[in-house]
Amino acid sequence: MPRIALLDKGTAARIAAGEVVERPASVVKELVENSLDAGADRISVEITSGGLDRITVVDNGCGMDREDVVLCLERHATSKVRSLEDLQSVATLGFRGEALPSIAAVSRLTIRTREESTAEGTVVEVDGGRVLNIGSAGCPAGTVTEVRNLFHNTPARKKFMKTASAEAAAITELMGRLALSRPEVRFRLAHNGRVVLETPGNGRLDEAVAAVFGLGQVREMVPFGAENDGIRVSGLAGRPGLTRTTRRYQVFFVNGRYVRSYLLSAALDTAYAGSIPEGRFPVGVLLLKLDQALIDVNVHPAKMEVRFEKGRDVAAQVVLAVRQALTAQPTVPGLNRGPSVQRTGFCGTRPNPSASDGPVTVPAHSLALFEDAGDNPAVRESTPAYEVPSALLALAQLQPTYILAEGPDGLYIVDQHAAHERILYEEFSLALVLGEVGSQMLITPQVLELDATAIATLKRFTDYLAVVGFVLEEFGAHSFVLRGVPVTIAAGAEREALVDIVDRLGEEQPADREQFLRITAASLACHRAVRAGDRLTGAEMQRLLDRLRATSHPLSCPHGRPTMLRLTKSELARRFFRE
Repeated sequence: MPRIALLDKGTAARIAAGEVVERPASVVKELVENSLDAGADRISVEITSGGLDRITVVDNGCGMDREDVVLCLERHATSKVRSLEDLQSVATLGFRGEALPSIAAVSRLTIRTREESTAEGTVVEVDGGRVLNIGSAGCPAGTVTEVRNLFHNTPARKKFMKTASAEAAAITELMGRLALSRPEVRFRLAHNGRVVLETPGNGRLDEAVAAVFGLGQVREMVPFGAENDGIRVSGLAGRPGLTRTTRRYQVFFVNGRYVRSYLLSAALDTAYAGSIPEGRFPVGVLLLKLDQALIDVNVHPAKMEVRFEKGRDVAAQVVLAVRQALTAQPTVPGLNRGPSVQRTGFCGTRPNPSASDGPVTVPAHSLALFEDAGDNPAVRESTPAYEVPSALLALAQLQPTYILAEGPDGLYIVDQHAAHERILYEEFSLALVLGEVGSQMLITPQVLELDATAIATLKRFTDYLAVVGFVLEEFGAHSFVLRGVPVTIAAGAEREALVDIVDRLGEEQPADREQFLRITAASLACHRAVRAGDRLTGAEMQRLLDRLRATSHPLSCPHGRPTMLRLTKSELARRFFRE
């Protein structure tokens, strides 16, 4: 009896759809890219319940005739390529002929379309890959595609979808990226009847960036552009003072296609080397144009990856263009913004030898909030294979970033920022759990202009943020007024601290209060901790070491980086040939 059998067409289609349609945002990406390939200059997207219940994409592109609209539902049917040679120069966003069949296989799909030259349009209805109806319809020129009940016939996939707000945030972020790729196209996105994103479509990149990321951010960006050997680089780069805790605000386009690229991220980092703090990432929108034959976009069905034939030349061009733009602008690097030294005894300030507060003793019922090195791979990998000695004697400060300390078994090199982060993280965590973090009102409230994704995250967690001391009010569609902050935040760092917390919440999507408090405590600790480059007195260094030893996980910071390294006495003796 043979054990290998051919899958039926429906099962094979649903399996193949999983590579293209991972979530509602995947559907929006494929449909909007089809609209762009059709030459549309106005694209409207409406979603309900994060796109799981309904996604409607309306465009004014070229439309399709009856024969094409039926054929587009067949797998590997495409108008973009005709032969293998065409892949070497494909300039359209779509070309594999997989998107619509994959979407149709896992949803209830309706397409209404009409060409400009015809008086009558066509409507097609499909359910789970099965065509139910093909008929004539009156409709405007262009295409209207409606996707309902996504994953209704694949419950295993639907079960792993995130909340409606999280899926809506992913779609909003994606739409922003697509809008930046075509500033000349007017984009509109509405969720549950409420407009969350709209771009002017006037061809100006800076105005598109303002619509997506907020006016406040685009004011801190400078234009750049350069062309050499057929490689043209242009876009907007953030000044060194405009940084984020994640790379989410680094957006790359290659020949009009939104891509994720380690090569371009590394090039952007190189351009800012020495200008921004460690652990922060620059902000930038980069448009790269080059010969289509020099890139390969047929790497993955999602078409989000690209390979460069002349990667080194591309990276060098990006570094040169961005550096020249930053050099031409009078900028102040965003290092140690706000008061970096607060010599008080309050929990959360720079260590002070005269402070009377002792190490925080964490009660057993609060330990669930703290990271456990045994359960966290990042901590486990970076934690040195030794225990903190019973005593450490501060000797000197190196660079000044590291504390050199003597232990009973050798020399210890302690990262002062990572060590202070660990101390403050545990203190803040306990204070947040017990509700002991107060709020201080700002003398001058600050208006925060954020992108649609950050606004959605802020709205979702407004109540939680209020509990930890942030006083916020909505101020228009894309703004909030910040009126109060936790007392642990230093003066001058209020906006940056809140934006960082929102970025982390958007990245990690905490599912409960405990996860929210962990993220908030880690972010507050990072902002209040002493920085690399801050000079400490001998007494301050000793105080820091004593407090670090009293923490529950002294060998790693909240993000998993090591706080200290050790050179044993025997290793020192061996290196000096004394053994």
